[in-house]
Amino acid sequence: MFIDWNRVYSYGTPEEVYSRVVSEGGGEAIGPALKILQAEYGELLAVIQARGNWALHAVFKDEALPYYALGIKYALIHLMVLHAPKDAVLLVEELELHTRPSLIRLVARSIISSVAERGDQVFVATHSLELIEMLVEGARERGLDGDSLKICRLVLKDGILDSEVYTLPEAYEAVERLKWDLGK
Repeated sequence: MFIDWNRVYSYGTPEEVYSRVVSEGGGEAIGPALKILQAEYGELLAVIQARGNWALHAVFKDEALPYYALGIKYALIHLMVLHAPKDAVLLVEELELHTRPSLIRLVARSIISSVAERGDQVFVATHSLELIEMLVEGARERGLDGDSLKICRLVLKDGILDSEVYTLPEAYEAVERLKWDLGK
């Protein structure tokens, strides 16, 4: 499954994506995304069915607001799509575009969760050192081994495209030591 900043919207509105994920995979298919969101926002997120569609709402004492009032629409679709298939190969391109850092952290947690809990294989293309740091740190916190997360860095050397592959410990050290310039 290919996921990039433009393709995410082709899956439909978050309500449509949620409904499809639940109808195809059952309630457990959406559980990981809700768990990640609730870890960030507490119990204020609730799932409400209205007019035959599911919708996420932020529930306060006297009112409920649609989730997008929190500004998480783009990240929410990423979270749901990342957990839709099991044992999948997911290609995610520049998820940091159009997303604020706190939401990038949520999606990074979702990627790590997808790998650790569901056995998915996720490839992420990015220019964001912050995202790489989040993924490396998240993998270390979850106790993933060096084979669970690798960083492949494409570099241009004397006009020839080359790659460098880092295991998790090497990536952590390289990120700290080199502070890669990913724009090159």
